[in-house]
Order: sequence, then structure tokens, then C-alpha cells
Amino acid sequence: LIPMLVHSLSFPDPDLKSSTIETFQIITKDAPGLMADHLSTLTPLLISLTNTEDSANTMKVRIAALKCLGAQPKALPFAALRPYKARVLKELEKSLDDRKRLVRREAVECRSQWFTLSGSIASA
Repeated sequence: LIPMLVHSLSFPDPDLKSSTIETFQIITKDAPGLMADHLSTLTPLLISLTNTEDSANTMKVRIAALKCLGAQPKALPFAALRPYKARVLKELEKSLDDRKRLVRREAVECRSQWFTLSGSIASA
């Protein structure tokens, strides 16, 4: 199921993208072990969906991607997320300058979750 969901993110339809991202967010909360196995694919893909340069990344898609990224530190173990922390924080700086206020607000929340991520968090 996960590979099909990941593939659906390559389609240009923004509604499909946002629905798929919301599905990933639910899976992150309900089945963190499953998501931890797919972080190497999913995290860079979610980061790319926060990019404003792609016209298919509407405000709704960017917000959904930021919410899904923000859910990862709450649900997944530190050891699984540690390799992505620096890259996510660096890439989130672009979203902090988004032209839409709601995207900027979600970027701040997401960045806060990743910034406070540390080895003391025991999850899953």
C-alpha cells in the first residue's frame, strides 16, 4: 500500500496529493513502525511538496506536507528521524518565507517539532 501511495504523489492533481499526504499523516500516528520503514522515501518527498516552485504544490498541498512532517517527531522514534533532522530544518526555512500566512504558520509549528526533537523522546 505504501508504494502506491508514494507513487500517487507524483501525479499533478493537488487534491490527490493532499488526500494522500493526509493518509500518510494518519498512518504516522496509527502505525509509526510502518512509517519508520519508509522514511528514506517519504521524508524527502514531503520536503519537496513544501516547495512553491512547483505549481502543483498548492497551498493545501504545502500545508498538508508540513502537517505530515510535523507529525513525524511526535510519533516516530528519534533514532529513525535523526538522519533527516538537519535537512528538514534547513528546507523548512524556505516555507517560513512562503507568501501564504497559513503555510508560514504551519511551517513554524513543524519546525518547532523538529527543532525540539532529541534522543530523550521515547516513542512508538
